[in-house]
Amino acid sequence: MTSFRFQPGPQARYKKTVLCNVCSDHKNACQCCINDLTYNIPLKVRDRILAKHHAVAETAAPKSELSMQVYAQETARKHAAGEASGIASFIPPAAHAELQRLARRAPNYSRNKAKLCFHYMKGTCTRGAACPYRHEFPDDWESNKEFYTKDISQSIKDRFFGTNDQVANKWIAKMDEDEERAKSAASSAGSTLVVLGMVPEVGTEDLKDALGGYGDISRAEAVPSKGVAFVEFASKDDATEAMQSTKGRLAIDGHRLRLKWSTAGRGKSDGGLLGDRFGSAPKPPVADAAAARPGP
Repeated sequence: MTSFRFQPGPQARYKKTVLCNVCSDHKNACQCCINDLTYNIPLKVRDRILAKHHAVAETAAPKSELSMQVYAQETARKHAAGEASGIASFIPPAAHAELQRLARRAPNYSRNKAKLCFHYMKGTCTRGAACPYRHEFPDDWESNKEFYTKDISQSIKDRFFGTNDQVANKWIAKMDEDEERAKSAASSAGSTLVVLGMVPEVGTEDLKDALGGYGDISRAEAVPSKGVAFVEFASKDDATEAMQSTKGRLAIDGHRLRLKWSTAGRGKSDGGLLGDRFGSAPKPPVADAAAARPGP
């Protein structure tokens, strides 16, 4: 494999390619950062979602040296012949929708910064301006000296196969925490979901198409002036399935929306917007502050 070393910008740290073309194409991974090229997330996170949708077997690759050589030759032959053999060619629609909600679209230019110089922090760096690392202290240096000076290097194989990816483990822990929170909220909620972030380009029919696969929808109504919509499912189980499967996030025609449990009748997150639309009339507003004040 030919490795390329490059500098993405002035005063940026040098990077290099660590994956060959065959491995990169098969796993749809960046040759440099080893993140998924389509969704910009760690491979372990992506493969976990694919496993949930019974598609992870297609991403498996042999780990022994001899088997890997045979596998690489066969994969290279398929690519040369124009046969689709990479992961991007078979991602199920349901998995794609969930991955879209986790995708990172905005570029993270801070990753191009040079790494901190540990010798400078210790007062032992003698290279001065010629040092390729940053000569500065982090804000929490005094309280986290041990963290900044310990070896936190990550194995390339661990990240590629997802066996011990520290960053991916943080993602998965956060996903598990959100899922537990959603289950807790579902236990005390009804069958109506509130859709936040609505725009004129997204209508109720679009919501029915996006959420109808999780169960029968009794009704859906948008409140354009508030930028919200309400979707009522025929059963609480269907609403729970929609909330857990989407993780509270929805993408329709490039517009990112958020889902929350409706608290109609309890006077919380929807602020009474459901009103008589979904069976509970909101309290009328008090016209005058003096009228609301109790008499003597």
